Amino acid sequence: ILTKPDSIVTRLEREINRGREDRILELYAEEIWVATSGSPSGRLLSKQDVAYFYSEFFELYDGITYRVEVHGTERDSREANSTIR
Repeated sequence: ILTKPDSIVTRLEREINRGREDRILELYAEEIWVATSGSPSGRLLSKQDVAYFYSEFFELYDGITYRVEVHGTERDSREANSTIR
């Protein structure tokens, strides 16, 4: 998938209209667990922090391209976890 984060949110909003609960949980979770190669143990971040990071990042690097790959999704009754690279 080649897309910007706001495009991902737009796609998840479509899932609400389709009634897919797992996608709704992902979209409206208060916090997001983020693990990276630099911080493999990960940590919880608020959606506002993630949005701020992307807004600052894209302001500095306007016109860059990047790739998002979903390597897997684990779900239980209360949350969905996606591995994205």
